[in-house]
Amino acid sequence: MITEDIGLWFTGGPYLGFRMSDPNVTGLGYKNFDFGVNATITGNYVIQYPFSIIFGTTFEIGGLNNLGNTPVVDRISSLNFKFFSGVRFSL
Repeated sequence: MITEDIGLWFTGGPYLGFRMSDPNVTGLGYKNFDFGVNATITGNYVIQYPFSIIFGTTFEIGGLNNLGNTPVVDRISSLNFKFFSGVRFSL
């Protein structure tokens, strides 16, 4: 908590995803694993304890290992931004 009513949180780190299907069946050129990085920043404002308003953003970049390639596409990767808001009830 920055003040009694305002808080700020940061979470982040690497992730590793494993593909569970057979790569020969799809024929799309995807690799068997995905390596990426994600980060989330969340802020909250306490209206009246235990209720607060939350807002934040998430950033995720995947395919740092090159998710795959096809004869037409040289490199596959992903980049996502998410924004969210809501009401939190906590004790």
